[in-house]
Amino acid sequence: MAEQFVGKASEIKDGERRIVFVGEHEIGVFKEKGEYYAYSNFCLHQGGPACEGLTIAKVEERIMPDKTSRGLYFSDTELHFVCPWHGMEYDMKTGECVAAIGLATEIERGLREGRFDTLTPQAFQVLMAALCKTYAAQSEGGEGFMPLADRNSVSPTEIMTTTSALLKSANLAVFELGMWQSWTGR
Repeated sequence: MAEQFVGKASEIKDGERRIVFVGEHEIGVFKEKGEYYAYSNFCLHQGGPACEGLTIAKVEERIMPDKTSRGLYFSDTELHFVCPWHGMEYDMKTGECVAAIGLATEIERGLREGRFDTLTPQAFQVLMAALCKTYAAQSEGGEGFMPLADRNSVSPTEIMTTTSALLKSANLAVFELGMWQSWTGR
């Protein structure tokens, strides 16, 4: 992404943020403890202005050795920014959507336990549509990353089954995918 002037370092105080435009993209720039963090001002949930809400410390539950809760506390080290539309939280240092990480963890736990119903079909369809739209938008925006961090996290059969279902649900054939790839060079 191109460089963009946000302001002089001396003008931006700790705890402040600025929203800047880079082409058609809105970017939230935060300054926390002398460090700068920049993220797309686009919430993964419903496209809200993710960087324009509150910044709060992560809420942590402290668990005792006997597995009982000691209560909820604010983190001393982890800060979140919160989308003002529906409260989706993002880690200030990594930009990761906290709820998405929690949801992925819950789905993986269910699969390990043999439960395939962690998500209702409707929730699954909404999530899949959001993931497709988000990945496409990020890819079109020049953020070149692969959708899987580890090739071994998903089997080739799982990828082909999902790809086939996505093509079918969009009423596309493998031939059309090949044609699109040849036209776009992807």
